[in-house]
Amino acid sequence: MWQHDCGAATQNILLQATDMNLGTCWCGLHPHEKVMTEIRKLFDIPNNIVPFCVIAIGIAAEEFGSRGFYDEKKVKWVK
Repeated sequence: MWQHDCGAATQNILLQATDMNLGTCWCGLHPHEKVMTEIRKLFDIPNNIVPFCVIAIGIAAEEFGSRGFYDEKKVKWVK
């Protein structure tokens, strides 16, 4: 379940960066083999390492708010 672990770690990095007033962009790689191969070349990552994502972190050029994807009709609360 390493993908879940990596996703949770990535989210924590994004949240911490946001708390530090930094902008972020989560660029998913796995399971797209062509993209993972290019990233391995770019960052000199050995073939036995599976790159999960790339996170761009920096000073945001503009501030983004909520993009409005939440749809309450698609949520079911279980008690």
